[in-house]
Amino acid sequence: MVEETRQFAEKHLAANPTDIVPVRNRFEEALRAGTEELNRHLADKTRLRWLLQLYQNYVDVEVSKRQFKAAKAIFERATAVPSLRADTAVWLAYATFFITRNKSGSTRKVFLNGIKSVSTEDARNTLWDAFLKFENKGRFIPLTMLQLEKLLEESGSMIAKGLSSPRAAADTKKTAPSGASTSGSNDGRKGPSLVDPSLFVVPEEEVFFLSEIAERKKSLPPLRQDTMMNLAAMFKFNPDCLFEIVLKMKELQGLIVKDLRVQGKIFQEEIKIGKRKVEDLDFRAAASKELRRTRRHMQSLLHEAGVPGVFLTEDGSQIIYQQKILSVVIDAAVLQASRKRKRS
Repeated sequence: MVEETRQFAEKHLAANPTDIVPVRNRFEEALRAGTEELNRHLADKTRLRWLLQLYQNYVDVEVSKRQFKAAKAIFERATAVPSLRADTAVWLAYATFFITRNKSGSTRKVFLNGIKSVSTEDARNTLWDAFLKFENKGRFIPLTMLQLEKLLEESGSMIAKGLSSPRAAADTKKTAPSGASTSGSNDGRKGPSLVDPSLFVVPEEEVFFLSEIAERKKSLPPLRQDTMMNLAAMFKFNPDCLFEIVLKMKELQGLIVKDLRVQGKIFQEEIKIGKRKVEDLDFRAAASKELRRTRRHMQSLLHEAGVPGVFLTEDGSQIIYQQKILSVVIDAAVLQASRKRKRS
């Protein structure tokens, strides 16, 4: 049934690329039959895998047609099936769907919902491990399981409330053995009684988008006439696209800065309890490197989008001028959004 349905979908769409309705109908019939079959044989792992594969193939068809909302809805249906919901496979597949689309927030929600839903401790550990691997991808300093839990706690996630990984609990025991004080020793390392908090402050001078209350914003240079004319042309012909790009970038930078601040607090606490030494990590240098990498990526994307005056550079004066350009674009985007709200 699984292979027959997949082959039907491939042949039909090859001959009729825009006619997806018969394919959807075929998958719906197969899912009904597969669900009924599974309900009659709840302990049959083979039938469970068949049903999950049907859902996955259905999702693949929708994704191939860029019907992402439909694909998400199919995964939601799959995770509502009790037998599938209790298994890791459907949650890993759902998380992968969002990972490939760079939807970090949705990926986290899937992992957390999965951890709440699976039926065994081994299954929960599998999802926690996959969650940690996802969070550490591209991170300049990998998190431990305990740090991941602290990060979730700092984020205030309601989904994560009450969740705890057994491996994080094990990390806690290793970090703070019974009878150890916060200024004592741990694994031969002596924890200092005082830690200079300035060592773990995110270097604000490296951020690309300046805060509305930042003093630096007041001292930015005025825009040149040619830059103002080019920006005015962009605002006239395609403002929505430009505003969306810049606002999303500013939001992304805010999330990165927030994440770095949380990591700084975690490392500061680890030094206090003796798990790390101050000399183990130059946090400000590492955070600066991450913010510069983010800025360069944003410069390249904005340059490709045609934003005047923004290009890849490490020149301080050029970066300051680019910050002024982005400040003007942000102000225009906020003004346009305010006008739209008033009209509606």
